[in-house]
Amino acid sequence: MHLATLMRGNRMGRWGNSIAALAAGAVLATAVTSLLVTMVASIADLVWILKMRNASPELQSVLGFNFERSLGRWPQELLLGLTFGSLWAILSGFLGALIFLAVGFSLLSSHHHEHRTYVWTGALVGLAHSVVGLSLSLADQLVGPTSRWEDVIQSLAGWGGFFLTSSPRLEVVVATFPASVVAGAMAGLLYGHVVDRDHPSATA
Repeated sequence: MHLATLMRGNRMGRWGNSIAALAAGAVLATAVTSLLVTMVASIADLVWILKMRNASPELQSVLGFNFERSLGRWPQELLLGLTFGSLWAILSGFLGALIFLAVGFSLLSSHHHEHRTYVWTGALVGLAHSVVGLSLSLADQLVGPTSRWEDVIQSLAGWGGFFLTSSPRLEVVVATFPASVVAGAMAGLLYGHVVDRDHPSATA
């Protein structure tokens, strides 16, 4: 009786550790994706500022562009984007990341415990999340604002945290794919570490 209780307690402990690692992985994945994409977008902004410096005064006047002011605000906007952008990403993208990672890792949990397997799985999950997000964005544009499917698509996009792939900025959409792969791999690294620790007989 005591042995059965102990085994059941160990099993519950492993489940608790896995769930905690899954949640931490979802937070990590959303934050890292946001950080990487924000840096790419900020670099694109800086390139645009430097290009606009050589634009005609008429064009600068039409766009309300001032080189010194724009260049001075760039570091502040980058810092704000890295800080608050990551917080927003965690709040809005946590559920979607959690579901995708849970599905991906659950397909492996009963068969594999290799650390690297979870890293590769996390990377594929990140890629899949971006593909689904882009597909929903394209579907939303195809159905149009009068379609009864628009609310369904937008609800799925909102709950899934697919706001980056629906961005009007092309560089943000493109950067989301490699960023989500890197972030997913990091989430897999974290999750795999917990799994390896809870299964000491697993091979790396």
